[in-house]
Amino acid sequence: PTSTVTYPAHANILQVDLPVVSGSASDAAPGELDKVRVSYKCVSGGCNGNFWNKAGAAWNSGTELFYEATLLSGSRWEATGASTPTWVTSGAGIVYQIFAKGVDKAGNEVAKPGAPGAGNPSFIEFTLKTPLPDSVILAPPAGEPHYRPSDLTAISGTLTSANTAQIMLTNVGASPDQVWTPG
Repeated sequence: PTSTVTYPAHANILQVDLPVVSGSASDAAPGELDKVRVSYKCVSGGCNGNFWNKAGAAWNSGTELFYEATLLSGSRWEATGASTPTWVTSGAGIVYQIFAKGVDKAGNEVAKPGAPGAGNPSFIEFTLKTPLPDSVILAPPAGEPHYRPSDLTAISGTLTSANTAQIMLTNVGASPDQVWTPG
């Protein structure tokens, strides 16, 4: 069989949440692909070069451990949920390696290459940085920018990859524009 990791791609530097790892796998006839098993290694940072250990929910295994991915249509596969690790991130980035081995019904497996790289699509290395914070104002809704103070009773929204948000209110009708200061 053959297998490829397509997301994340080799040598990528990502600054996003990573809930899905995906790729493709196949087996030449008369063989038939049975499954894809994925391993994860944390190369840098506080992970000390260990593999992901789902049972311990930590990067603490000196032995390579594999987790089964879901086979999708068209020779695609993806790993989500319990089949993926809890990624550790930092502002500078943490280096990870992912190996995806296809296994056919006869038990033949993709051999792990000696090093990750573009010539070894089943074994990749990438850097994961802490995602940038993101906020969205839900109320008041977009398209309704003008409110009298008595009509605006609440401002609400969502926030990801952060613990707090700051809002700046500006009176653009005043000359010059006025910024509201609490207190």
